[in-house]
Amino acid sequence: METRAGAATVHLVVHRCGGSTVTGSGFLVDKRTIITNRHVIEGASRVEATTSTGVKLTVTEVERVSYVDLGIVTIAPVTITPLAPASADPPVATPITAVGYPLGGPLTLTHGFVAAYVNDPRLGNLDRVIQLNVEIAPGSSGGPLVDAQGLVVGVIYAVEIATQYSLGIPVMALAAARRDRSSIQPVPAC
Repeated sequence: METRAGAATVHLVVHRCGGSTVTGSGFLVDKRTIITNRHVIEGASRVEATTSTGVKLTVTEVERVSYVDLGIVTIAPVTITPLAPASADPPVATPITAVGYPLGGPLTLTHGFVAAYVNDPRLGNLDRVIQLNVEIAPGSSGGPLVDAQGLVVGVIYAVEIATQYSLGIPVMALAAARRDRSSIQPVPAC
């Protein structure tokens, strides 16, 4: 499970229109599509995507979802096995693993569990989000949350300052956003 999740999780370096650079994480859901967070790719002039083994992927399009903190990066087709989604949101107490590149460093896998479901509209999420007992750091945003079978159960996106719990977008919100093409727009050019 951990090897597959690590192989399908990519490090993103986002060059923004104003000249700043940020890092984040993302993961392959098919041979051409990386899921990440909208706040990672917002304002991008250029996005670089690299696998944990150092393979640079060719980015062809960058899009954002309007009502949830999700971004979609389209790439030239790859042979990496993508991560499969779970068929339902994980119940409270489900063990999960957060996969990402905290602080732009090496790939890490951090274990924890689903603590609760809460509302968090601050980053434009109009539905409930997962509250997680797993430590994440900036740069992990956009990485997958996987269950014991290696299925994606959510997308890492923030830390609640008041509680120090991490937050994730549930897999069913991801599935709904991918089905609703009307909510997906290109990231505006500089």
